[in-house]
Amino acid sequence: MGWTRKQLTAEMIAGMSPEDQIKYGPEIRASYEEDPHPPPVTDKLEREEQRQFASWCLLHLYAFVWHSTKAPSRASVGCPDFIVARRGVTWWIEFKRAPNPLTPDQKKFKETLEAQGIPYFIVYSCDEAIKLIEQSAK
Repeated sequence: MGWTRKQLTAEMIAGMSPEDQIKYGPEIRASYEEDPHPPPVTDKLEREEQRQFASWCLLHLYAFVWHSTKAPSRASVGCPDFIVARRGVTWWIEFKRAPNPLTPDQKKFKETLEAQGIPYFIVYSCDEAIKLIEQSAK
């Protein structure tokens, strides 16, 4: 009998090969172009969802980088909105407001990360980002 995704802790996943991290790590949401059942659009602006998530990260003492939408980013072109780290696990998270697809630069950045075995997460709300971190940090 093998392990299920829910039985693995973040520490166990962090010790795996990059291929197994993708296989057993948190499920990666497809972009809207590939997702037949996208989440509902919220009334909040993307920057409000991001601000709420940044506050949550601060509250939980997570190391994070936030490329806020309030000013032009100086990050690498296509870099996701958040990079969050906890106990040896790092999440690259792009916030989207449905139904906006990834830009060509974001797609290229995503493909570059995934070619290195690093998952790229697309979320559509603060709640979804929190759920992603909490589920994979157990």
